[in-house]
Amino acid sequence: MIRKTVVSEKEVVLKLTDLSTEEVRTEFQKYLDEVSKGQFKIITLDLSDITAMLSSLLGKILMFRKKTLEQDLVFQIKGCSEELFKVFQSIKLDSVLSIQR
Repeated sequence: MIRKTVVSEKEVVLKLTDLSTEEVRTEFQKYLDEVSKGQFKIITLDLSDITAMLSSLLGKILMFRKKTLEQDLVFQIKGCSEELFKVFQSIKLDSVLSIQR
């Protein structure tokens, strides 16, 4: 499940709570597309309820990061578990994206 919270007119948070079904993974892409086209300049991905992630979702995050760079948007990850942070470190995502545990 994905919950979208508008923090301000310029900031939005996408909180992921369950990524176990294909439907949710498709919904995740729709949310990413939606917030990148909107008025938001700061996009936060809250992973505090996620301990593991499929490689296909990591790919979506990497592509989204590229898109936000091209559009001069701030993209950050918060609430990252220690296990997931290690995965992000292994692919060097922590060196190109703000990731808070």
